[in-house]
Amino acid sequence: MTINPLAVDAAPEAISRAQPLKLMKAPRRVGETASVMIACPGTKRPLTKTKKNAAITSTNHILSERETFRQRAASVIHGYRSRDLVFRELRNEELSQYKSLFSLAQIYAYSAARAYDYETGLLDSPEGKAFIDAIVKTYSVGAWDGENPIEASNGETGLSSVLGGLRDDWAVAKGRLGLNNPDKNGTLFSLRPELFRIRSDQATPDDVLLWKQVLEQHIMSDVMNDPDVAIYAENIARADGRAVPGIVLSFSTTVEPGLNFFGWPLAAGDHSFSQSSFATKIYSSGMV
Repeated sequence: MTINPLAVDAAPEAISRAQPLKLMKAPRRVGETASVMIACPGTKRPLTKTKKNAAITSTNHILSERETFRQRAASVIHGYRSRDLVFRELRNEELSQYKSLFSLAQIYAYSAARAYDYETGLLDSPEGKAFIDAIVKTYSVGAWDGENPIEASNGETGLSSVLGGLRDDWAVAKGRLGLNNPDKNGTLFSLRPELFRIRSDQATPDDVLLWKQVLEQHIMSDVMNDPDVAIYAENIARADGRAVPGIVLSFSTTVEPGLNFFGWPLAAGDHSFSQSSFATKIYSSGMV
């Protein structure tokens, strides 16, 4: 009688060791089977459902923190971009305003220099032209003490140094040249005897006829066609554009020794201005 040995199943220990290997090689899934399919290496049994839920919760918390951080970072960056855009716009506006105001100040400084040259005639020289060029070339306002310009000798002097030098020179020139104590004269000039050399005292009939011919030669059907009249006598222009007839006498003047006001050699009854004066200016004129 043969007795077969009893079949012995695999030892529990061998089963528990083979199970983790099988579970680790199996694909992971999410859901109610995760506790069966997920195992921790080196252990004899899979993770419990509690530990699995804790791991998922921790992962979701990390993802939420990352999303919050990214949202905050995006908000901060957007704020920086908005502030940078506003800063650039305001800066461009301020630079534009500074440029326009500086151009206006430059125009006034140039006008002051031209007025100084008109009064003194001292800028018609290489040094004077360099002085004018300094106003045009500068890009700085310079240093000011309230309304008083401060002169600087080094670096970019700016408009303040130019105007300061102009102020100091004028303080000396106006007294030395007698500009602060002008001589006022009321002088009468006669076009008939002094310009056209036609006698007015003890005139003969020929003199009267000659004077009439001179006036007839200078009659214009429309005086507005003369460029000087169109510029300086706009008040005589008619609104409807009709012609304005009149007489236009053109002549030049001079202040030289031995010559009358119209450039002819001095004769009896002629008038002239003194050459000893630094400058001769005609403030007003009229016909009598």
